[in-house]
Amino acid sequence: MSNRLARVVRWPPAPPWIALAAAVLLGVELGARVFTSNDEARFPLLAQDILTRGDWLWPRLNGVGYFNKPPLLAWLIALVSWPAGHVTQLTAVLPSAAAVVATVLLVHALARDLFDAEAGRIAALVTMTTQGLFFHAHLALPDALMTCFITASVWMLVRMTLEPSGRWWIGFYGFAAAAFWAKGPAGLLPLAIGLAYRLATRSGRPWSLRLGPGLPLLGGLVALWWLVGTFADSHAVREAVVTDQLGWYRPRGNILVLLTGPVRNLAVALSPWVLLAPVAIPAAVLAYRRDRTRSALLLPLVWLAVTITLVAFSHEQRLRYYAPVAPPMALVMGWWLGSRRVERRKDGGTRAPWSETVAGRVRGALPFVWLASVAAFAIGYHLEVTRHNAAGSYDQLLGRVRAFDGAAPVVVWGFPELPLAFYLDRTVTRVHTEPQLYAALERAPSAVVVATESNWARRRKGEASAPRAAEAIDPVQVVLVRRAARH
Repeated sequence: MSNRLARVVRWPPAPPWIALAAAVLLGVELGARVFTSNDEARFPLLAQDILTRGDWLWPRLNGVGYFNKPPLLAWLIALVSWPAGHVTQLTAVLPSAAAVVATVLLVHALARDLFDAEAGRIAALVTMTTQGLFFHAHLALPDALMTCFITASVWMLVRMTLEPSGRWWIGFYGFAAAAFWAKGPAGLLPLAIGLAYRLATRSGRPWSLRLGPGLPLLGGLVALWWLVGTFADSHAVREAVVTDQLGWYRPRGNILVLLTGPVRNLAVALSPWVLLAPVAIPAAVLAYRRDRTRSALLLPLVWLAVTITLVAFSHEQRLRYYAPVAPPMALVMGWWLGSRRVERRKDGGTRAPWSETVAGRVRGALPFVWLASVAAFAIGYHLEVTRHNAAGSYDQLLGRVRAFDGAAPVVVWGFPELPLAFYLDRTVTRVHTEPQLYAALERAPSAVVVATESNWARRRKGEASAPRAAEAIDPVQVVLVRRAARH
């Protein structure tokens, strides 16, 4: 029955139809999610500053120079927003959505070159319905863009192995540099993958990473951002390199978090296909061990192992850091579901390993599984955005702030300042303690103070201890404080 259905609907669909399906799926509630954290509002604010001041090299974040991350995403958001003249929730996430659609097509090209056309189409379908990529396509964060460039760089690596005499190495190092410009040192992941893969295939078909010309090319493109930043604020750039870019990825020491955090994040980021990973990945490993000339299987396994290892051992653990795991996982799934054949015994008989049996059944039901995943993603995200916006809507808060003196500085105490700065289109000062609040109030004749109810209650009780800043908006107090009434 499933085979007849597949013939009728031409399953798996051709790449153009896959790209169209990905665009339609990612269009669900695209731009509808309200920014409620500093991470979500950071790059839209940088892009808005570019459009306002016209300074593309040194954009400011809430009035201050920003050097923790390269500005590539901010540039793309500014380009998309340029026709309208300002950044909106929709234009802020268009680059991320486009990057995920491109990643789907890149995974198809990778699986096609490594395995066959059927594996490529199935791998692309898996990619577009992987939760980590779907969710980050709707966020104005650099992770989707970085994942796209990492995938493109690894595709160039595959072309290097297939055509050692070609110039694919330029694309390999160029896309790795683009991944760096998307998010920083994490974008250099293709270099680690390439080195590990070259080490694993050193006794096979001869090919070279072209480290001689490649490393200077990569180093020059990477150093260009640091050089540009040094002209603006050399001290801030040094702090960003040491603290945010290098210290952020140092190994962790808490063994409990080391074991539980990555497992939890992987399960969420790779859902729903992670349910098949315990079968598909061992099947790929066993297939490679039986025939070590099948280097095509080795690449996604090395890619998967290197990515998970580096991310899992890094100091910080966040769900979005696991988005780059989706492409190699989709490659393994594409091979397992699309190009495996029944093995033959040495005595001429046939046998179907249990992994092959599972693959055959999943492959037969794949159209229904994929359609169910699409429906679940669309409905689930709609409900999630509705819940998220209801809990963190800024409509009422903005109205209360604008009701006061429009020229007065705005000070927030107890929740993120960047979303409010984005929606107000003005600089917002964030304080963490009561002394910092009074210091901020002394700098202007009047100021609008937006504080969580709990922090404002502490102030009324005279407590000067530093309350922990919350990343969610509690019931708030919005007051206009004038200099004569401060004491």
